[in-house]
Amino acid sequence: QAGLAPGAAIGAVSIASKVNASAGRVKFENTTVTLNNNPGMGALDFSVADGRPVVAGTLAFDTLDLRSFLSAFTPVAPTGEVGPGDIDTSFADRI
Repeated sequence: QAGLAPGAAIGAVSIASKVNASAGRVKFENTTVTLNNNPGMGALDFSVADGRPVVAGTLAFDTLDLRSFLSAFTPVAPTGEVGPGDIDTSFADRI
């Protein structure tokens, strides 16, 4: 569960695809996906193996800006403060 606040925006998402389904499996072929005006193409395969959901596939984008999409799922630290995603690079000073 992502814990999105009510009304939180993750941007525009659209999907068009040829769908084939069988017991325990759904395939999306010739798929076109648009995330915040970033078009992509590919195929996706959703199935269940040993009671667990499995997602496989490929999506190709010329460009893809995920910042606005991912910001709905990741808290952003206020400017000037250290956030949980900051990486300590002080080890590079010893090289």
